[in-house]
Amino acid sequence: MSGEGLFEFSDILTSLIDGSETFPELLRYYGVYTMVVAVVVLFTFIIVRMLGKNIPEPTYVSKLENNRRFRHLFPGITVTIGASEELVFRGIPVLIASFVGWNTFWPIIMGSIVWVLAHEKAQIPGVIVIGILLVQLWMAGLWIEAIVVHAVHNFIVSVITVIWLEISN
Repeated sequence: MSGEGLFEFSDILTSLIDGSETFPELLRYYGVYTMVVAVVVLFTFIIVRMLGKNIPEPTYVSKLENNRRFRHLFPGITVTIGASEELVFRGIPVLIASFVGWNTFWPIIMGSIVWVLAHEKAQIPGVIVIGILLVQLWMAGLWIEAIVVHAVHNFIVSVITVIWLEISN
């Protein structure tokens, strides 16, 4: 980590995590990445609006609007989805590569690219940024932390979505 401050913005795209981080340091990383996700998503929406286009709303939002029972289950469902995505898109490729004796770098990167492409268009800017953090965790061997971060991130985003829908209805 550079200096005593949060850290340099340019550090976000470099591999900072080496596996020796404490829990508070990992929380700080997550906080910074979450802020970057918010900024990237905001600027993406602003640019798209300036171009006179609309980003389609993710399909799950319309399902949540029309089904209150599903809306209250949604945060719990997203936790399991996040954990499952980590295992399917990064965990299994790493396991196979390790079993065969290959380096795990490319399986992590390729699984992450497929993971990004599996999301809806409106989610991609934020998914790319949080994906960088998840890749760094996997590269440092912190796969349990990556699963937890992904699950917690999905939970936070889903709770915000549900609260937004409750307020707007």
